[in-house]
Amino acid sequence: MFNLGLIARMITHNGAHYTMWWAGFQFRKNSHRFVMDSSVDEIDRLVLQTLIRKRTLRKSDIKEIMNRLSEEKKTTLHFKDVLKSINTKLEPINFEISYVRSEMDGQLVFGIIDHNQDDITNISNSLKPVEISVFTKIIDHYIDDPETPLTIEKLQNIVANENRSSADTFKSILQHLIDELWIVKVDNTVLISDFAQITIKYRMRKGGDIENKICAFCSDILIHGMSCKNCRALFHKCCSEIYQTRTGNKNCVKCQNTL
Repeated sequence: MFNLGLIARMITHNGAHYTMWWAGFQFRKNSHRFVMDSSVDEIDRLVLQTLIRKRTLRKSDIKEIMNRLSEEKKTTLHFKDVLKSINTKLEPINFEISYVRSEMDGQLVFGIIDHNQDDITNISNSLKPVEISVFTKIIDHYIDDPETPLTIEKLQNIVANENRSSADTFKSILQHLIDELWIVKVDNTVLISDFAQITIKYRMRKGGDIENKICAFCSDILIHGMSCKNCRALFHKCCSEIYQTRTGNKNCVKCQNTL
């Protein structure tokens, strides 16, 4: 996870120049593709600042910011143009706004990818090594078996067997991972958060080993999911529910067997 304190001020607009500060490094570029009207520059700042503060934003959240500013500036802003504009400014420092489709409700969720970090164990400087180790075990579980929920008891047993951690230590680790938005707890089950999935799915795509990890409905990478009992096609539960609601069809899109 990038250090939020490193970003003092992301963008300023000054004629044909824009300036970006990143950890004290000043980047200046003269190029027509960086020249935008003041309303677009302002929306870039607002979206990026909000995203940095909250770590994730749903598409509806970004559109709400855009609509509010559009009314104030009496101009029309387009969602894709705003994201493209922000990513153009982030590109020189190897950051990018990316998104996943939430496996909870199917909504698009946006976050920032740090291309400077190649290893999943380096995703956060706010986690201790033992916390990263536990988080990695959660990832490994769902990569290997996305259909089986990981209960807190099962995770605790895995951690206790390998690290000999006490119950209090495990509870503290789990809570910190929740507080840092890497995981969520639903009833007695541990799930990987949308925030974490943005980074994980990007690295899975980069690694290329995703052939058997694709949802049959939305074609996105699947972390938590279900499968057709007939053809074993994988799918997100929310994608299946959305598809059934919209079409009335309760059959698998691959083999047409009843789900």
